[in-house]
Amino acid sequence: MYFSSGLILNSGPIASLQLTPSFTDDGLPKPLVLVGTNGSGKTGALSTIADALAEIAAQYFINALPAHGAGHKYFRMLGGRSLRINQSFELSALKFVHGNTDFLIRAKSGSVPSDAIPRSFTQFDPLAGLAGGGSEKVFSGDTGKLHEIFAGGAYAFFPSSRYEIPHWANTQVLERNPEWDFTPSVSDRLENPIIVESSFQELKSWLLDVVSARTIDFHHVLAATDLDLLKRSYRGGHYINVSNSLGLDEIFSTILGRRVRIARLMGGSKDRRVCIAEGNEIVLNSIDHLSAGQSSLLSIFGTVARYGNVPRLPLDQLQGLVLVDEIDDHLHADLQHDALPKLMKLFPRIQFIVSSHAPLFLLGMQKAFGEDGFSIVDLPSGLTIGPERFSEFESSLSYFRATLSFENLLQARIGAAGPPLVLTEGQTDPTYLKAASELLGFADLTTGVEFDWVGAPDVRGAQGGGKSHLDDAVKFLVNNPQFQIRKVLFLYDPETRKSSFDSGNLHVRTLTQIPTAKRKNGIENLLPDHVFEPRFFQNTVMGKGDDKGPVPMLQKTQLAEYLCNAKRDPADFSAFRDALEVIRELLLPVQQEA
Repeated sequence: MYFSSGLILNSGPIASLQLTPSFTDDGLPKPLVLVGTNGSGKTGALSTIADALAEIAAQYFINALPAHGAGHKYFRMLGGRSLRINQSFELSALKFVHGNTDFLIRAKSGSVPSDAIPRSFTQFDPLAGLAGGGSEKVFSGDTGKLHEIFAGGAYAFFPSSRYEIPHWANTQVLERNPEWDFTPSVSDRLENPIIVESSFQELKSWLLDVVSARTIDFHHVLAATDLDLLKRSYRGGHYINVSNSLGLDEIFSTILGRRVRIARLMGGSKDRRVCIAEGNEIVLNSIDHLSAGQSSLLSIFGTVARYGNVPRLPLDQLQGLVLVDEIDDHLHADLQHDALPKLMKLFPRIQFIVSSHAPLFLLGMQKAFGEDGFSIVDLPSGLTIGPERFSEFESSLSYFRATLSFENLLQARIGAAGPPLVLTEGQTDPTYLKAASELLGFADLTTGVEFDWVGAPDVRGAQGGGKSHLDDAVKFLVNNPQFQIRKVLFLYDPETRKSSFDSGNLHVRTLTQIPTAKRKNGIENLLPDHVFEPRFFQNTVMGKGDDKGPVPMLQKTQLAEYLCNAKRDPADFSAFRDALEVIRELLLPVQQEA
């Protein structure tokens, strides 16, 4: 059963909202994402759909909603604080389809003037009549099909108030101490609650059952005449639900970003755990140790799998309707952009209607589903928009990932034990400093100091160098003093005029500039003018229009290679002496005093 259309009038900030989810040519539902600022009506719209879903279930299942007299209580209250300011009525009408069968729910409070009803309301016949005042919720549909629908699919609403109690918490001191209902399934009882605020603990028990179901069928054990036959039976696939339960491994692999599988870890008599394995190694001895964001994703998509009858059915065969408010809550940027869209794509027959504040999630959806593979509706206007308005955030993600890689690289290079380190802006700077140390008699620096630059070589050339990256490296080490394991000198180019700075094993200095030199910038400022021969320059076309023309560009790598490895004239490096004295003083003070 899918949500096919809905009309909401005078609800919270929403004046009038028409929702019409899209489907593929094959009839598969496209994800629908509701966006907008805080207070724009996203939660109100989702809760209206969830309320209708619960009302439909309550027409057959006695426990879908709490009993109240001869009927049941409402999940979503009508009127009062949910009524739009200065309006006398609230109205919603929603249509759901299952094959050729329609299910309709109409909810209203107050008297609805006839001239306030849009023409589109006729699609909700036979519930289009709105005589009288007061509050009511009215259903139309074939209740005989409801058991088949809800028992055979995943139907759930994950509100923004959802929570999971961590494994280390003492539930006796918490206000929220969930008690799970293990009542045996009865035909008129809804086995899977529609409103899901917390599911992780119950999910763990179900996962243990699924892992146990991967074992060899008992009849094959009895039929095996020897151990080899039993092994062949296992390898031949004669065990329960393994192929379909591999979909759960796919969920975990998508969340963790690497190929893993779930397994059972047996401790004491009361210590049964679901763990994560990669190859033949246990990489997480309990799913309790997942991060908050990872646990949130597992709670949602694991519950969808459980509700949808995995492992009896593969993920791509599960059907249903899943609503998630603030789906990006607790999620790291990579989980928003990468994992979340991929998880939704694992369930092509599940209709996802979600709300989000995260542009990175929308960009990830565009990559996973394509521009026409999902819909974005902006609230409270109800306008369908494209993901291109969030394209500027793509560069934010690229910057974030580049920063993360940069910090990981710094941690590995600076935070590792080793000799004192000189870190420079340019790729050729270490080459010059090492050659100068060798040619000017600073043997202690040659053997006792490591020279490196802040960037890294790439197929596109040198990447990640320059003053800004050296600044970032300094900030990283200042903010993370635990990585100040060895002495590090950040040596800036002459033109930066960076102020000297010392903090523990961290030192910042700038090369002294020679104002009369031919080259004003970079470490080449310390070289004599005569070394800049025409052969080390290459014309590069620069500028635009009439100003476009060839400009001679210094080939720095070729010049450094020639001066440091071929020519090796100490006179060319005489201006480096002051810098080498500073390096020796800061990084090798003991040797200097000796």
